[in-house]
Amino acid sequence: MAILILTGCEKNNSDTTTIVKPEGLVHWDVIKVEGPTSGSVNDTIILDVYCPTSSGCDYISEFLSDKHRNTVFVKAFGNTLKDSPCTLACTPIVARYKFASKSKGQFELQFIKTDNTVIKHFLTIR
Repeated sequence: MAILILTGCEKNNSDTTTIVKPEGLVHWDVIKVEGPTSGSVNDTIILDVYCPTSSGCDYISEFLSDKHRNTVFVKAFGNTLKDSPCTLACTPIVARYKFASKSKGQFELQFIKTDNTVIKHFLTIR
């Protein structure tokens, strides 16, 4: 009986992400996420993800995600162009993250920042 109680209190390791950084890219910081909070099954919902830059040569090339039940962990990856003429403007990049679900429910998207804190965005799929 005691074993069953202790097992029920263990932390579920599926709450952590296993997103691996792609070769040649860096994990980009996220400063803000904006977009719809609801949608329909099979619809593509597009969220605007804002990332800081140090120049016009910075870019986001892909988002990688890891889904655990109704929580989706997301990291932005990109890099900085080398040997290219770029502006010196440090304006945020706005990248588009696409989300679609084949089932109804409440979804929590956690955009993981470089310091491992998260920006959460909640979606209701009907």
